[in-house]
Amino acid sequence: MQTGAMLSGATMSKTEVRTGVSFDQLMAQRIGDRTRIPALVLGCEGPIPGLQDGHPLLYSSHISWSTAVSPTWTETRPALAFDQLFRTDPNQGNRRVVDAVFEDAKSLRQRLSVSDQQRFEEYLGSVHEIEGRIKRADKESDVGAWKPMLTAPDRPRPADGIPAEIPEYWKLMNDIVLLAFRTDTTRIATLKYCNDGSAETHAHCGAKDQHHQMAHTQPAELVPLNQYFMSQLAHLCERMAEVKEGDRTLLDNTSIMHCSSMLHGNHDAKQLPIILLGGAGGKLRGGRVLDYLNSPNRRMCSLFLHLMDWGGIELDRFGDSNERLTGIR
Repeated sequence: MQTGAMLSGATMSKTEVRTGVSFDQLMAQRIGDRTRIPALVLGCEGPIPGLQDGHPLLYSSHISWSTAVSPTWTETRPALAFDQLFRTDPNQGNRRVVDAVFEDAKSLRQRLSVSDQQRFEEYLGSVHEIEGRIKRADKESDVGAWKPMLTAPDRPRPADGIPAEIPEYWKLMNDIVLLAFRTDTTRIATLKYCNDGSAETHAHCGAKDQHHQMAHTQPAELVPLNQYFMSQLAHLCERMAEVKEGDRTLLDNTSIMHCSSMLHGNHDAKQLPIILLGGAGGKLRGGRVLDYLNSPNRRMCSLFLHLMDWGGIELDRFGDSNERLTGIR
């Protein structure tokens, strides 16, 4: 369980909150200055305190890490995510984001033990990261000659708070990712639909129990829920395919990785289902199934090296890998 190291290949410490910088944030550090926001980090379920099998549950709540000890602030409020992209009053937008961080921190701190409070203080280091991101976002980028066709939002700002119904909520967050790419506000984004050990109950799929509980005890009844997850991916890709960018589409020029931290509810992380979509600007050929089960090099970080290559960052090593997967190109 736990996605804390999924995008970094690092070892998750049990004695403190410590893992590794995720590859999306490494890319943000290297090329994020080309856009107003270096990277967009969104989620559809808030962070939770406590431990799971000795590991801090912050690992379960976050997939993006700015430093080894600081998960990147994951925005779960659609309106505040929208404000990051299109705020007309920078000072007002800054206050909304930072106030939201401290509001959540105050609420969570009151429910933590003394030992967990020390770990949580490290988590608040992500506030400094978001402050830096806000300062950079106030600068207009003039890097490169290409300009997006959409320069302003084509929809109203979402209402404050979180939608009560999951389908409306998830679609809204997908649409914010789409807007971010269409306006070239950022070129790097992560969206985490739910936490590992999710407490959400997907009544819209006919579920009567929490997702986590169903994964362990009712695997056959997860089919509608799994199909719903994939429908969200399909929605995003269909919308991206409608956006023309010269001779290509936005989807053609993008690389999307869709993944899960487990194969099934019995905590099998040895065969992770990974889907790559988009064209990566002509560098990714789709319509294939690649099986690395018996390959000596089947590390996730070997895949991440490819993804960073396509983003313009060529490294000799990342995480636990110093070679790329064969057959991807």
